[in-house]
Amino acid sequence: MANCIIYFNAVILSYTLETYERQGKMDLVKKMGRISPVAWSHIIMGGKYRFDHLRNTPDLYAMVQQMVAA
Repeated sequence: MANCIIYFNAVILSYTLETYERQGKMDLVKKMGRISPVAWSHIIMGGKYRFDHLRNTPDLYAMVQQMVAA
């Protein structure tokens, strides 16, 4: 479980960093250096997650693009 969380976080952080670099938002790039991919406060460890209804893997890059556009 820990490896999955770290991988998910690392992918999201990587895409976000690439986007900020392309946009020239160097202040945000610098701040991202303090964010750890080991964080898990956004995961409900006692929760129930169902993925059997998914037909395709979620597009994490598209998710990040929506997040940074907000």
